[in-house]
Amino acid sequence: MYNGLEVIDFTRPDGSRRNLFITNIPASFHEDDIVSLFYTIFGKYGLIYGVQVFPFKWQLDDKKSANQSGGYYGFVTFYSSLSAALAKEDLNNKVIIEGNECKISFAKRKKKVQESQILHFTRCRELANYYLGFNGWSSQIKLVSGRKNFD
Repeated sequence: MYNGLEVIDFTRPDGSRRNLFITNIPASFHEDDIVSLFYTIFGKYGLIYGVQVFPFKWQLDDKKSANQSGGYYGFVTFYSSLSAALAKEDLNNKVIIEGNECKISFAKRKKKVQESQILHFTRCRELANYYLGFNGWSSQIKLVSGRKNFD
Protein backbone atom coordinates (compact mmCIF):
# COMPACT_ATOMS: atom_id res chain seq x y z
CA MET A 1 0.00 0.00 0.00
CA TYR A 2 1.28 3.46 -0.90
CA ASN A 3 -0.37 6.78 0.10
CA GLY A 4 -3.80 5.24 0.44
CA LEU A 5 -3.45 3.32 -2.83
CA GLU A 6 -3.26 -0.41 -3.09
CA VAL A 7 -2.14 -2.66 -5.90
CA ILE A 8 -4.46 -5.61 -6.26
CA ASP A 9 -2.93 -8.55 -8.05
CA PHE A 10 -4.87 -11.16 -9.95
CA THR A 11 -3.97 -13.70 -7.30
CA ARG A 12 -5.87 -15.31 -4.47
CA PRO A 13 -6.07 -12.80 -1.59
CA ASP A 14 -3.82 -13.80 1.27
CA GLY A 15 -2.67 -12.04 4.38
CA SER A 16 -4.49 -11.25 7.57
CA ARG A 17 -5.34 -7.67 6.65
CA ARG A 18 -7.75 -8.78 3.90
CA ASN A 19 -9.54 -11.33 6.05
CA LEU A 20 -12.06 -10.37 8.74
CA PHE A 21 -12.93 -12.76 11.56
CA ILE A 22 -16.48 -12.53 12.98
CA THR A 23 -17.44 -14.26 16.24
CA ASN A 24 -20.57 -14.78 18.34
CA ILE A 25 -22.95 -15.38 15.40
CA PRO A 26 -26.27 -16.70 16.76
CA ALA A 27 -27.03 -20.41 16.43
CA SER A 28 -30.57 -19.66 15.23
CA PHE A 29 -29.27 -18.89 11.73
CA HIS A 30 -28.56 -21.38 8.98
CA GLU A 31 -25.03 -21.21 7.51
CA ASP A 32 -26.33 -20.23 4.05
CA ASP A 33 -28.34 -17.36 5.56
CA ILE A 34 -25.25 -16.08 7.36
CA VAL A 35 -23.25 -16.15 4.12
CA SER A 36 -25.97 -14.12 2.34
CA LEU A 37 -26.19 -11.71 5.26
CA PHE A 38 -22.42 -11.15 5.28
CA TYR A 39 -22.37 -10.47 1.53
CA THR A 40 -25.09 -7.86 2.12
CA ILE A 41 -23.41 -6.24 5.15
CA PHE A 42 -19.80 -6.29 3.95
CA GLY A 43 -20.32 -6.07 0.18
CA LYS A 44 -20.86 -2.31 0.29
CA TYR A 45 -17.24 -1.83 1.44
CA GLY A 46 -15.60 -3.56 -1.49
CA LEU A 47 -15.44 -6.67 -3.61
CA ILE A 48 -15.55 -9.83 -1.51
CA TYR A 49 -13.47 -12.83 -2.52
CA GLY A 50 -15.38 -15.19 -0.27
CA VAL A 51 -17.28 -15.85 2.94
CA GLN A 52 -16.79 -18.91 5.13
CA VAL A 53 -18.96 -19.86 8.11
CA PHE A 54 -18.25 -22.62 10.64
CA PRO A 55 -20.22 -23.97 13.60
CA PHE A 56 -18.72 -23.26 17.00
CA LYS A 57 -18.87 -26.06 19.56
CA TRP A 58 -17.48 -26.31 23.03
CA GLN A 59 -17.20 -29.13 25.53
CA LEU A 60 -19.34 -28.93 28.64
CA ASP A 61 -16.42 -29.99 30.83
CA ASP A 62 -13.23 -32.02 30.63
CA LYS A 63 -14.81 -35.29 31.82
CA LYS A 64 -17.77 -35.29 29.44
CA SER A 65 -17.39 -35.70 25.70
CA ALA A 66 -20.79 -34.24 24.82
CA ASN A 67 -20.67 -31.08 22.73
CA GLN A 68 -23.26 -28.35 22.61
CA SER A 69 -23.84 -26.03 19.70
CA GLY A 70 -22.69 -22.51 20.41
CA GLY A 71 -23.47 -20.63 17.23
CA TYR A 72 -21.07 -19.79 14.45
CA TYR A 73 -17.94 -17.90 13.55
CA GLY A 74 -17.00 -16.76 10.09
CA PHE A 75 -14.49 -15.16 7.77
CA VAL A 76 -15.06 -12.47 5.15
CA THR A 77 -12.17 -12.18 2.71
CA PHE A 78 -11.79 -9.06 0.58
CA TYR A 79 -9.54 -8.58 -2.43
CA SER A 80 -8.43 -5.28 -0.88
CA SER A 81 -6.98 -4.69 2.57
CA LEU A 82 -8.33 -1.11 2.35
CA SER A 83 -11.87 -2.48 1.95
CA ALA A 84 -11.44 -4.82 4.92
CA ALA A 85 -10.09 -2.01 7.11
CA LEU A 86 -12.91 0.33 6.04
CA ALA A 87 -15.57 -2.28 6.87
CA LYS A 88 -14.04 -3.04 10.27
CA GLU A 89 -13.71 0.65 11.14
CA ASP A 90 -17.09 1.74 9.79
CA LEU A 91 -18.88 -1.01 11.70
CA ASN A 92 -16.95 -0.14 14.91
CA ASN A 93 -15.51 -3.68 15.15
CA LYS A 94 -18.95 -5.22 15.58
CA VAL A 95 -22.16 -6.11 13.82
CA ILE A 96 -25.48 -6.75 15.58
CA ILE A 97 -27.30 -9.91 14.48
CA GLU A 98 -30.59 -10.74 16.24
CA GLY A 99 -29.52 -8.70 19.24
CA ASN A 100 -26.12 -10.44 19.49
CA GLU A 101 -23.04 -8.30 19.24
CA CYS A 102 -20.76 -10.13 16.82
CA LYS A 103 -17.17 -8.95 17.14
CA ILE A 104 -15.11 -8.19 14.04
CA SER A 105 -11.33 -8.45 14.03
CA PHE A 106 -8.62 -9.13 11.52
CA ALA A 107 -8.01 -12.86 11.15
CA LYS A 108 -4.63 -14.10 12.24
CA ARG A 109 -3.10 -16.60 9.85
CA LYS A 110 -1.42 -19.51 11.56
CA LYS A 111 0.29 -20.69 8.43
CA LYS A 112 2.10 -18.53 5.87
CA VAL A 113 1.12 -18.94 2.23
CA GLN A 114 4.25 -20.05 0.39
CA GLU A 115 3.23 -19.27 -3.18
CA SER A 116 0.62 -16.94 -4.66
CA GLN A 117 -2.18 -18.72 -6.48
CA ILE A 118 -3.36 -17.15 -9.73
CA LEU A 119 -7.08 -16.45 -9.91
CA HIS A 120 -9.37 -18.43 -12.18
CA PHE A 121 -10.53 -16.59 -15.32
CA THR A 122 -14.02 -15.88 -13.92
CA ARG A 123 -12.53 -14.35 -10.76
CA CYS A 124 -10.19 -12.20 -12.88
CA ARG A 125 -13.15 -10.94 -14.88
CA GLU A 126 -15.09 -10.21 -11.68
CA LEU A 127 -12.13 -8.28 -10.27
CA ALA A 128 -11.54 -6.30 -13.47
CA ASN A 129 -15.24 -5.48 -13.83
CA TYR A 130 -15.41 -4.20 -10.27
CA TYR A 131 -12.25 -2.09 -10.17
CA LEU A 132 -12.01 -1.01 -13.81
CA GLY A 133 -15.70 -0.41 -14.35
CA PHE A 134 -16.20 -2.72 -17.30
CA ASN A 135 -19.39 -4.69 -17.59
CA GLY A 136 -18.66 -7.70 -19.69
CA TRP A 137 -15.38 -8.77 -21.17
CA SER A 138 -14.96 -10.79 -24.28
CA SER A 139 -12.21 -13.24 -25.13
CA GLN A 140 -12.84 -12.66 -28.84
CA ILE A 141 -10.94 -10.10 -30.89
CA LYS A 142 -13.31 -7.74 -32.64
CA LEU A 143 -12.28 -5.83 -35.77
CA VAL A 144 -13.66 -2.40 -36.47
CA SER A 145 -14.53 -2.14 -40.14
CA GLY A 146 -15.51 0.89 -42.14
CA ARG A 147 -12.90 3.21 -40.64
CA LYS A 148 -9.85 4.01 -42.68
CA ASN A 149 -8.09 6.38 -40.31
CA PHE A 150 -7.50 5.60 -36.64
CA ASP A 151 -5.79 8.92 -35.76
